[in-house]
Order: sequence, then C-alpha cells, then structure tokens
Amino acid sequence: MIDKTIESIDQALDGIVDGASVTISGFGG
Repeated sequence: MIDKTIESIDQALDGIVDGASVTISGFGG
C-alpha cells in the first residue's frame, strides 16, 4: 500500500516537473 502511494507521488511530481519545464521553456521562448 505504502509503495503504491510513493509510486503515485513520484509520478505526480514527475508530471509537475514536466509541466514546469514546458512552462519555463514557453516563457523563456
């Protein structure tokens, strides 16, 4: 149960980092 939760959090963080990178790239143009 805990392992699955940690895995979900890791995936969520990866998604946030990916989104932030795209946003920064867009602003950095």
